[in-house]
Amino acid sequence: RGGALAAYSHLYGAGDVVWPASVALARLLAHVPSLVSNQRVLELGCGLGAAGLAAAKAGASSVLLTDRDASVLEWATQAAAANGVSGVVRLAVLDWTADAAALRDALGADAFDVIIAADVLYDEAAAESLAQLLV
Repeated sequence: RGGALAAYSHLYGAGDVVWPASVALARLLAHVPSLVSNQRVLELGCGLGAAGLAAAKAGASSVLLTDRDASVLEWATQAAAANGVSGVVRLAVLDWTADAAALRDALGADAFDVIIAADVLYDEAAAESLAQLLV
């Protein structure tokens, strides 16, 4: 298999794609920065981190990008550096089905002012896991 697509054969099309809802959320945060300005922001299921990076650029005091896939967090790290927000952005592997201790380790002890997520409720199991995480 050759051609232009061969260079992207390592991508599998889930967290390594910027989905339309992430683009919409990032645009909203860019146009209405007061939603996140000076706030501690948590992005769940960040993938490449488009929405969380937009929150950082919009003036969030801190942004924690989380995803269960460590490889996409590597790309999000590169994106944060490319956008000049590495000082505001932290990253953590987070599996919504993990036990309470693992969740605390990933999220830390401090509360977040704003929690964002886009295109994460793609099946019933994901919705149930997210609901348990937020309780």
